[in-house]
Amino acid sequence: MTMRSFLLVTTMLALAACAVSPSSQSSSSTEPAGPISITPQRNWDDAIIYFVIPDRFADGDSGNNEKVDLTNPGGWHGGDFAGLEAQLDEITSLGATAIWITPVQRQISQPSIVPGVPELGIGFFEHHGFHGYWMDDFNGIEPHLGDEAALKSLVDAAHSRGLKVLLDVVYNHSGYGSKFETDPQYRGWVRTRPVDCGADRELCQVGGLPDFDTEREDVRRYLLDANIGMAKRAGVDGFRLDTLWHINHEFWALHREETRRALGEDFFLLGEVWGGDARVLDQWFEPDEIDAGFDFSFKGSCQGFVKGRGRTIAFSRYLAKRHVVRDGYQLAHYLSTHDEPMALHELDDNMPRFKLCAAIQMSILGMPVIYYGEEVARGGSVWPTNRKDMPWGKRD
Repeated sequence: MTMRSFLLVTTMLALAACAVSPSSQSSSSTEPAGPISITPQRNWDDAIIYFVIPDRFADGDSGNNEKVDLTNPGGWHGGDFAGLEAQLDEITSLGATAIWITPVQRQISQPSIVPGVPELGIGFFEHHGFHGYWMDDFNGIEPHLGDEAALKSLVDAAHSRGLKVLLDVVYNHSGYGSKFETDPQYRGWVRTRPVDCGADRELCQVGGLPDFDTEREDVRRYLLDANIGMAKRAGVDGFRLDTLWHINHEFWALHREETRRALGEDFFLLGEVWGGDARVLDQWFEPDEIDAGFDFSFKGSCQGFVKGRGRTIAFSRYLAKRHVVRDGYQLAHYLSTHDEPMALHELDDNMPRFKLCAAIQMSILGMPVIYYGEEVARGGSVWPTNRKDMPWGKRD
């Protein structure tokens, strides 16, 4: 275990014992005297990643709070780049070496009406693109988060503290009813024939979202130029690649070539393959299309172990199997994400079990990913409560 891992383990174990009650997201509370600098990670295999949905983290600029509704679990809640920048010392104090932020490009303006979760007392609500995955314009910044100058300021402030920045990007789809469906200029850019993902994962519409025809040269060129151009202007250190396996390997080979040429040989690519592990991810590692991928197997395995559902020797063998990852490539493992129920909830709110999984997470091979607020046992369970606001509580 590295010293940074030890620091974050002890911090999580100390703070997870008591969840902080939510209050205002305002970042106007007293801040440390100056930036907290950490020793930059040597390599990405030494990284500890802190994952943030900016809209749910901290509100630093009330001027971009149009249509903010804190009572709507699917609405905009006011977090932005300025708020996240104001809290970077909080993140570095944990020992994190990198932050991953959800997509920042302009979202569709119209919400979807979703049925909610009756068992949680949540009825129908408007679901907006606060999470960042429903793009309408890949060349523009979502106004609720700020502008491109504010994004650049955030990245520069992170770098001054030794933090690297991973920007979440999407190549597979746009938002519901986006201009890529409605504007004749983009006719043929998205597939309209319904395809089940079980039948063809590259041609299907994930979640019913408009699926880009990335085999078209004009579509590829638009998406590559937009995402890579934004990364270059902002100065980010890598991409988190959404829905990796819904686009063919030819695209990802081209993507690797173009990111290296435009952004440097060390530009880092972390891919999401739903259900992925070392074995599954090797089909992207072997041709060197990405540097790392998410290990979806860790969360369930650790929860099963601490609940006593399996023998210790079986869990030990599972951890050993994670070492079969190809040399030079990395696994990223997590306890909770924006797409899965919160770990503490799945552990029946048993704090000792939660703390044990946190300690294991920070001690094993790979890059631990800390979902915002998990260091203080943020509340929540299934969607949409797994995307609650950061519970800052009262701060002196």
